[in-house]
Amino acid sequence: AGVGSAYLTAAPTTPGPMEKKGQAQSTQTTQVPDGMLSEGPLTEEDPDEQFCSSQCRSAGYCCNDYRVGSSQMVSCAQACTMRARGSRYEDMGTDRNGICKRDGQSGCRLEVNGQSYSFCQRCSDLQASCPHGVQSSDACDFGARLNPPSATAMARAGSRLLLG
Repeated sequence: AGVGSAYLTAAPTTPGPMEKKGQAQSTQTTQVPDGMLSEGPLTEEDPDEQFCSSQCRSAGYCCNDYRVGSSQMVSCAQACTMRARGSRYEDMGTDRNGICKRDGQSGCRLEVNGQSYSFCQRCSDLQASCPHGVQSSDACDFGARLNPPSATAMARAGSRLLLG
């Protein structure tokens, strides 16, 4: 298959935030026009993915599939997913010199909490408000302020541990 064509493969992945060890999903691998690969589960989205995608889309952001990013910047959905996987706003916000402080020269990949994120693909949900995908670090900052289900559960668990 050449660049620009699509193909599917099934491969095991590491368990996501809502899965137990040993219960990895199959993935779908698609070659996108720029030759990079996009991987995603063949099963339904988990609650964090649904929450992040929905909240970011409602706020008018593009690139609402955390597996696909563009413009070498962190999308709203990617930032929200990072929160679901344990990142804190304090480590992410542009105003804190965090992960969100990126620009068009920041690079195509970043690993956060053991998960690799890609930022040099073409998003499938482009709109007039975001013709190139991620328009600025504002998208990341918004996503980093969201509290997806896993982040909320982690915060509650931490509070119970502190309160004894």
